[in-house]
Amino acid sequence: MTGLDPLADWNRRIDDRGSFLAEPEQHRQRLIDLARAALTEGQVCSEEFGEMLELLDCAKIWAEVELAEAEEIGLFVGRTPGEGK
Repeated sequence: MTGLDPLADWNRRIDDRGSFLAEPEQHRQRLIDLARAALTEGQVCSEEFGEMLELLDCAKIWAEVELAEAEEIGLFVGRTPGEGK
């Protein structure tokens, strides 16, 4: 983990929208690992752990929608080789 307090680290990283957009799967996995560490260390109960995972699912959907909308309006046109021609 990145720190001694996985719950504090999770709380800080859940608001990092840029990472959800730039590297969604890697960022999500980091947060899952932090949530699991918080559960293991007794910082959260199993119900709270489940809620943390549900919030991550919502964040994943948000990022997918944001990226789809950006692509739809042409934000990425010409930036990816072979696309936007």
